[in-house]
Amino acid sequence: MKVKYEPKAWFKEPFGKRLRKLHAWNAWTVALLAASGIALYVPALRQVLGEARVWLKQLHIGLGILSVALLLAYVPMVRKHWAQIRGKWYQRDNLLLVLTLLIGWSVSGLVLWQFRRFPPEWSGAALFWHDLFTWVGAPYALYHSIARSRWVKRASRAAAGPAVVRSGAAQPAAQAAPAAADAAAHPL
Repeated sequence: MKVKYEPKAWFKEPFGKRLRKLHAWNAWTVALLAASGIALYVPALRQVLGEARVWLKQLHIGLGILSVALLLAYVPMVRKHWAQIRGKWYQRDNLLLVLTLLIGWSVSGLVLWQFRRFPPEWSGAALFWHDLFTWVGAPYALYHSIARSRWVKRASRAAAGPAVVRSGAAQPAAQAAPAAADAAAHPL
């Protein structure tokens, strides 16, 4: 069975589904960029990788271009997403941090990739910022992926016991207040 790709199909999908897909693509892209970037950075791996380092650098650049494309695909969705998380300051802070990291990596990566087109001072500054964004962003992305993963959420709920309130679950009034307090204490 041949599947026909329709570019307009992306825009027909529900907003939440598009956000989830972009989030998943971005997560994998950032993970691969972090792994390839750190492998390119570690001096001990330079000799081990040898000529493969050139291919790894090209892969890193290609993933960076994909990351910029994902960021551009998100741009038309920003306003609606921002309105959707109104009042959820931790999510807004997360979004601002992630966008800052992605834009910072993108701009500094572009200067590093096209270093011949820029003054030498720009390359040095871009390398500094790219490294800084990596040493802040990679640990944050790792923390975020672990803390937000389904298996951590399930383990947290299981440890909290059966008193955790699920939305729409019926329970006696005497249990409602303590269970709601417990659910608020364990938001994951």
